[in-house]
Amino acid sequence: FGKQAGDGAAFVAVRLGLEQLAKTFDIETDNERTPAEAVSFLPRVRLSPEESARLRHGAPPSIDAERIERGEEPGPLPPGASGWPLALLDGAGTLLALAHPWDEQPPGLPLRLQRVLVGD
Repeated sequence: FGKQAGDGAAFVAVRLGLEQLAKTFDIETDNERTPAEAVSFLPRVRLSPEESARLRHGAPPSIDAERIERGEEPGPLPPGASGWPLALLDGAGTLLALAHPWDEQPPGLPLRLQRVLVGD
């Protein structure tokens, strides 16, 4: 979506959700791309099976900065944004949630989530 919709699309995606983003920017969607692929430009964290299970029950993980993987061609940040949201993936690469950018996270505490995409 980021490449098709232009700068700031990921920021809007977090606010609106991927389906609404496609409608807002009149982006043609296809069933071949997973949500994780659609936000591949975001930095990501791969969660352990235990962290994934807890997240599905509403408990966000605590992570270290070393676990954050760089996204593919993130591009410039939207005006006023301090960083890109973090994509939280399970071991299979499924997008579980989006968290606030790393520099907005309180040290030593569980991640602050923006949107949870899966639940129990």
